Amino acid sequence: MSQTLPSDVVEHICQFLINDGASLARFSSCSRDLYRQIVIDNAALWNRAIQYQWSTRALQADDETSSHSDPYHYYIQRYSMDHRAKEILEHLTVDLKRSLRVPEDAQRIDGNHHVGQAWDHVLWKELLLLRGNVADYLQQQARITILGTPASNAACFSFDERLRSFLAARALQTIQFAECLYDWKRIQELYDADAEANNGRIRSDLNIQLLEQYALLVDEMQLTPDQLIHRDCPSIKASIIHRLDVLAKACQVQIRDREAVLCRTLGVLEKIHLINDHLFGKEEFRGNNEDYYNYRNSLLDYVLESKKGIPITLAILYS
Repeated sequence: MSQTLPSDVVEHICQFLINDGASLARFSSCSRDLYRQIVIDNAALWNRAIQYQWSTRALQADDETSSHSDPYHYYIQRYSMDHRAKEILEHLTVDLKRSLRVPEDAQRIDGNHHVGQAWDHVLWKELLLLRGNVADYLQQQARITILGTPASNAACFSFDERLRSFLAARALQTIQFAECLYDWKRIQELYDADAEANNGRIRSDLNIQLLEQYALLVDEMQLTPDQLIHRDCPSIKASIIHRLDVLAKACQVQIRDREAVLCRTLGVLEKIHLINDHLFGKEEFRGNNEDYYNYRNSLLDYVLESKKGIPITLAILYS
Protein backbone atom coordinates (compact mmCIF):
# COMPACT_ATOMS: atom_id res chain seq x y z
CA MET A 1 0.00 0.00 0.00
CA SER A 2 2.79 2.42 0.93
CA GLN A 3 4.36 2.04 -2.50
CA THR A 4 1.17 3.44 -4.08
CA LEU A 5 1.30 6.68 -2.07
CA PRO A 6 2.05 9.68 -4.30
CA SER A 7 5.22 11.57 -3.41
CA ASP A 8 3.28 14.74 -2.56
CA VAL A 9 1.15 12.79 -0.06
CA VAL A 10 4.28 11.33 1.53
CA GLU A 11 5.77 14.82 1.74
CA HIS A 12 2.58 16.16 3.35
CA ILE A 13 2.65 13.40 5.98
CA CYS A 14 6.31 14.09 6.66
CA GLN A 15 5.64 17.78 7.19
CA PHE A 16 2.89 16.86 9.65
CA LEU A 17 5.39 14.70 11.58
CA ILE A 18 8.30 17.18 11.37
CA ASN A 19 8.06 17.88 15.13
CA ASP A 20 8.26 14.17 15.96
CA GLY A 21 11.31 12.57 14.39
CA ALA A 22 10.67 9.24 16.13
CA SER A 23 7.30 8.90 14.40
CA LEU A 24 8.89 10.06 11.18
CA ALA A 25 11.49 7.28 11.46
CA ARG A 26 8.79 4.69 12.21
CA PHE A 27 6.80 5.84 9.19
CA SER A 28 9.89 5.47 6.97
CA SER A 29 10.36 1.88 8.14
CA CYS A 30 6.98 0.78 6.73
CA SER A 31 8.52 -0.09 3.37
CA ARG A 32 11.72 0.11 1.37
CA ASP A 33 10.20 2.70 -0.91
CA LEU A 34 9.24 4.95 1.99
CA TYR A 35 12.67 4.51 3.54
CA ARG A 36 14.25 5.65 0.28
CA GLN A 37 11.90 8.66 -0.04
CA ILE A 38 12.13 9.78 3.59
CA VAL A 39 15.63 8.79 4.71
CA ILE A 40 17.95 8.20 1.75
CA ASP A 41 16.70 10.88 -0.66
CA ASN A 42 15.46 13.52 1.79
CA ALA A 43 18.36 14.96 3.81
CA ALA A 44 16.66 18.39 3.81
CA LEU A 45 13.68 16.93 5.70
CA TRP A 46 15.90 15.64 8.51
CA ASN A 47 17.84 18.89 8.67
CA ARG A 48 14.53 20.68 9.22
CA ALA A 49 13.57 18.11 11.87
CA ILE A 50 16.90 18.75 13.64
CA GLN A 51 16.35 22.51 13.60
CA TYR A 52 12.81 22.08 14.91
CA GLN A 53 13.80 19.73 17.71
CA TRP A 54 16.99 21.47 18.83
CA SER A 55 16.47 25.05 17.76
CA THR A 56 17.03 26.86 21.06
CA ARG A 57 20.80 26.62 21.32
CA ALA A 58 23.74 24.25 21.01
CA LEU A 59 26.89 23.99 23.08
CA GLN A 60 28.78 21.69 20.77
CA ALA A 61 30.63 23.22 17.84
CA ASP A 62 29.08 20.89 15.25
CA ASP A 63 25.57 21.85 16.38
CA GLU A 64 26.07 25.43 15.24
CA THR A 65 25.78 24.44 11.59
CA SER A 66 22.43 24.41 9.82
CA SER A 67 23.04 21.13 7.98
CA HIS A 68 24.73 17.79 8.61
CA SER A 69 26.40 15.27 6.31
CA ASP A 70 24.17 12.48 7.63
CA PRO A 71 21.17 14.23 9.23
CA TYR A 72 19.06 11.10 9.72
CA HIS A 73 21.64 9.29 11.85
CA TYR A 74 22.54 12.55 13.57
CA TYR A 75 18.88 12.95 14.57
CA ILE A 76 18.70 9.38 15.85
CA GLN A 77 21.90 9.86 17.84
CA ARG A 78 20.70 13.10 19.45
CA TYR A 79 17.25 11.62 20.11
CA SER A 80 18.84 8.61 21.82
CA MET A 81 20.95 10.90 24.03
CA ASP A 82 17.88 12.93 25.02
CA HIS A 83 16.03 9.71 25.83
CA ARG A 84 18.93 8.55 27.99
CA ALA A 85 19.01 11.92 29.76
CA LYS A 86 15.29 11.56 30.47
CA GLU A 87 15.86 8.10 31.99
CA ILE A 88 18.73 9.39 34.12
CA LEU A 89 16.69 12.32 35.48
CA GLU A 90 13.85 9.97 36.38
CA HIS A 91 16.23 7.57 38.18
CA LEU A 92 17.94 10.45 39.98
CA THR A 93 14.59 11.83 41.14
CA VAL A 94 13.49 8.47 42.58
CA ASP A 95 16.86 7.72 44.21
CA LEU A 96 17.23 11.21 45.64
CA LYS A 97 13.76 11.08 47.17
CA ARG A 98 14.61 7.72 48.69
CA SER A 99 17.96 8.85 50.09
CA LEU A 100 16.36 11.98 51.56
CA ARG A 101 13.43 9.93 52.89
CA VAL A 102 10.94 12.28 51.31
CA PRO A 103 7.28 11.20 51.74
CA GLU A 104 5.33 10.54 48.54
CA ASP A 105 2.94 13.43 49.28
CA ALA A 106 5.71 15.92 50.10
CA GLN A 107 5.50 19.39 48.57
CA ARG A 108 8.95 20.60 49.64
CA ILE A 109 12.24 19.35 51.08
CA ASP A 110 13.03 20.12 54.70
CA GLY A 111 16.00 22.47 55.07
CA ASN A 112 17.89 19.79 57.00
CA HIS A 113 18.05 17.55 53.96
CA HIS A 114 21.01 17.94 51.63
CA VAL A 115 20.06 17.81 47.95
CA GLY A 116 23.77 17.74 47.10
CA GLN A 117 23.71 13.97 47.62
CA ALA A 118 22.69 13.69 43.97
CA TRP A 119 26.11 14.87 42.81
CA ASP A 120 27.75 11.67 44.09
CA HIS A 121 25.35 9.48 42.15
CA VAL A 122 26.95 7.41 39.37
CA LEU A 123 24.14 8.40 36.98
CA TRP A 124 24.85 12.08 37.61
CA LYS A 125 28.34 11.58 36.20
CA GLU A 126 26.91 9.76 33.18
CA LEU A 127 24.52 12.65 32.54
CA LEU A 128 27.37 15.15 32.60
CA LEU A 129 29.36 13.03 30.14
CA LEU A 130 26.61 13.62 27.56
CA ARG A 131 27.76 17.24 27.69
CA GLY A 132 26.21 19.83 25.39
CA ASN A 133 24.45 17.17 23.31
CA VAL A 134 21.57 17.13 25.82
CA ALA A 135 21.60 20.86 26.67
CA ASP A 136 18.38 21.54 24.75
CA TYR A 137 16.54 18.70 26.47
CA LEU A 138 17.76 19.80 29.92
CA GLN A 139 16.72 23.37 29.19
CA GLN A 140 13.22 22.21 28.22
CA GLN A 141 12.91 20.13 31.38
CA ALA A 142 14.18 22.92 33.61
CA ARG A 143 11.69 25.35 32.09
CA ILE A 144 8.70 23.19 32.99
CA THR A 145 8.37 24.06 36.66
CA ILE A 146 11.27 26.24 37.76
CA LEU A 147 12.09 29.88 37.13
CA GLY A 148 9.36 32.17 35.87
CA THR A 149 6.49 29.98 37.08
CA PRO A 150 3.87 32.04 38.94
CA ALA A 151 3.36 30.98 42.55
CA SER A 152 -0.29 30.34 41.78
CA ASN A 153 0.68 27.66 39.25
CA ALA A 154 3.41 26.00 41.33
CA ALA A 155 0.89 23.68 42.96
CA CYS A 156 -0.02 22.30 39.52
CA PHE A 157 3.25 20.36 39.47
CA SER A 158 4.02 17.32 41.56
CA PHE A 159 7.03 17.20 43.86
CA ASP A 160 8.72 14.74 41.49
CA GLU A 161 8.26 17.10 38.54
CA ARG A 162 9.73 20.04 40.43
CA LEU A 163 12.65 17.97 41.72
CA ARG A 164 13.33 16.68 38.19
CA SER A 165 13.32 20.25 36.84
CA PHE A 166 15.71 21.30 39.59
CA LEU A 167 18.11 18.48 38.69
CA ALA A 168 17.87 19.40 35.00
CA ALA A 169 18.72 23.03 35.79
CA ARG A 170 21.73 22.04 37.89
CA ALA A 171 22.95 19.64 35.21
CA LEU A 172 22.57 22.34 32.55
CA GLN A 173 24.59 24.80 34.63
CA THR A 174 27.33 22.23 35.35
CA ILE A 175 27.59 21.21 31.69
CA GLN A 176 27.73 24.85 30.62
CA PHE A 177 30.65 25.51 32.98
CA ALA A 178 32.43 22.33 31.86
CA GLU A 179 32.10 23.35 28.20
CA CYS A 180 33.66 26.70 29.08
CA LEU A 181 36.60 24.92 30.69
CA TYR A 182 37.08 22.78 27.57
CA ASP A 183 37.10 25.96 25.46
CA TRP A 184 39.51 27.59 27.88
CA LYS A 185 41.89 24.67 27.48
CA ARG A 186 41.59 24.85 23.69
CA ILE A 187 42.47 28.55 23.67
CA GLN A 188 45.42 27.96 25.97
CA GLU A 189 46.70 25.22 23.66
CA LEU A 190 46.55 27.64 20.70
CA TYR A 191 48.49 30.19 22.73
CA ASP A 192 51.15 27.69 23.79
CA ALA A 193 51.54 26.29 20.26
CA ASP A 194 52.06 29.74 18.76
CA ALA A 195 54.50 30.70 21.51
CA GLU A 196 56.52 27.55 20.92
CA ALA A 197 56.61 28.15 17.16
CA ASN A 198 57.77 31.75 17.57
CA ASN A 199 60.39 31.41 20.32
CA GLY A 200 58.09 32.44 23.13
CA ARG A 201 56.45 35.35 21.31
CA ILE A 202 52.80 35.50 20.25
CA ARG A 203 51.78 36.99 16.92
CA SER A 204 49.93 40.26 17.57
CA ASP A 205 46.92 39.32 15.42
CA LEU A 206 46.52 35.97 17.20
CA ASN A 207 47.02 37.61 20.58
CA ILE A 208 44.09 39.95 19.90
CA GLN A 209 41.90 37.04 18.74
CA LEU A 210 42.73 34.94 21.81
CA LEU A 211 42.12 37.87 24.15
CA GLU A 212 38.67 38.34 22.62
CA GLN A 213 37.94 34.62 22.96
CA TYR A 214 38.97 34.70 26.61
CA ALA A 215 36.66 37.67 27.20
CA LEU A 216 33.75 35.88 25.52
CA LEU A 217 34.37 32.83 27.70
CA VAL A 218 34.23 34.96 30.84
CA ASP A 219 30.73 36.05 29.78
CA GLU A 220 29.69 32.45 29.19
CA MET A 221 31.00 31.35 32.59
CA GLN A 222 29.03 34.08 34.37
CA LEU A 223 25.63 33.07 32.99
CA THR A 224 23.09 32.58 35.77
CA PRO A 225 20.72 29.58 35.93
CA ASP A 226 17.88 31.93 34.97
CA GLN A 227 19.76 33.06 31.84
CA LEU A 228 20.66 29.49 30.88
CA ILE A 229 17.10 28.24 31.24
CA HIS A 230 15.29 31.04 29.49
CA ARG A 231 17.64 32.18 26.75
CA ASP A 232 16.60 31.36 23.18
CA CYS A 233 19.62 32.71 21.30
CA PRO A 234 22.31 30.27 20.09
CA SER A 235 24.78 31.68 22.61
CA ILE A 236 25.78 34.86 24.35
CA LYS A 237 28.94 34.75 22.21
CA ALA A 238 26.92 35.15 19.02
CA SER A 239 25.07 38.14 20.47
CA ILE A 240 28.28 39.88 21.59
CA ILE A 241 30.12 39.19 18.31
CA HIS A 242 27.16 40.59 16.36
CA ARG A 243 27.20 43.82 18.38
CA LEU A 244 30.98 44.11 18.02
CA ASP A 245 30.64 43.62 14.25
CA VAL A 246 28.02 46.39 14.10
CA LEU A 247 30.42 48.78 15.86
CA ALA A 248 33.29 47.73 13.59
CA LYS A 249 31.24 48.29 10.43
CA ALA A 250 30.17 51.72 11.66
CA CYS A 251 33.82 52.67 12.18
CA GLN A 252 34.69 51.35 8.71
CA VAL A 253 31.94 53.50 7.20
CA GLN A 254 33.32 56.57 9.00
CA ILE A 255 36.80 55.88 7.63
CA ARG A 256 35.55 55.15 4.10
CA ASP A 257 33.42 58.30 3.99
CA ARG A 258 36.30 60.44 5.24
CA GLU A 259 38.65 58.98 2.62
CA ALA A 260 36.05 59.69 -0.08
CA VAL A 261 35.89 63.34 0.97
CA LEU A 262 39.69 63.73 1.08
CA CYS A 263 40.29 61.57 -2.01
CA ARG A 264 43.14 59.75 -0.29
CA THR A 265 43.88 56.90 2.11
CA LEU A 266 43.88 57.93 5.76
CA GLY A 267 46.95 57.40 7.89
CA VAL A 268 46.94 55.24 11.03
CA LEU A 269 46.61 58.18 13.43
CA GLU A 270 43.75 59.66 11.40
CA LYS A 271 41.89 56.34 11.54
CA ILE A 272 42.47 56.14 15.30
CA HIS A 273 40.98 59.63 15.74
CA LEU A 274 37.86 58.65 13.78
CA ILE A 275 37.45 55.41 15.75
CA ASN A 276 37.88 57.36 19.01
CA ASP A 277 35.25 59.88 17.93
CA HIS A 278 32.79 57.12 17.12
CA LEU A 279 33.32 54.85 20.16
CA PHE A 280 33.92 57.46 22.84
CA GLY A 281 32.06 60.36 21.26
CA LYS A 282 28.96 59.17 19.43
CA GLU A 283 28.59 55.83 21.26
CA GLU A 284 29.74 57.36 24.60
CA PHE A 285 31.80 54.41 25.85
CA ARG A 286 33.80 55.34 28.94
CA GLY A 287 35.48 54.00 32.04
CA ASN A 288 33.23 53.08 34.95
CA ASN A 289 34.86 55.36 37.50
CA GLU A 290 31.81 55.29 39.78
CA ASP A 291 31.82 51.50 40.20
CA TYR A 292 35.26 50.44 38.99
CA TYR A 293 35.50 47.15 40.95
CA ASN A 294 32.11 45.78 39.89
CA TYR A 295 32.79 42.35 38.35
CA ARG A 296 30.38 43.14 35.52
CA ASN A 297 32.91 45.60 34.13
CA SER A 298 34.78 42.49 32.97
CA LEU A 299 31.77 41.21 30.99
CA LEU A 300 31.56 42.36 27.38
CA ASP A 301 27.77 42.07 27.22
CA TYR A 302 27.45 44.41 30.23
CA VAL A 303 29.98 46.86 28.75
CA LEU A 304 28.13 46.92 25.42
CA GLU A 305 24.83 47.50 27.22
CA SER A 306 25.93 50.08 29.81
CA LYS A 307 28.65 51.75 27.67
CA LYS A 308 30.91 51.58 30.75
CA GLY A 309 33.85 49.28 31.49
CA ILE A 310 37.43 48.97 32.66
CA PRO A 311 40.62 49.36 30.58
CA ILE A 312 40.90 45.68 29.61
CA THR A 313 37.31 45.34 28.31
CA LEU A 314 37.42 48.71 26.58
CA ALA A 315 40.71 47.65 24.95
CA ILE A 316 39.11 44.40 23.72
CA LEU A 317 36.18 46.43 22.40
CA TYR A 318 38.63 48.77 20.64
CA SER A 319 40.64 45.95 19.12
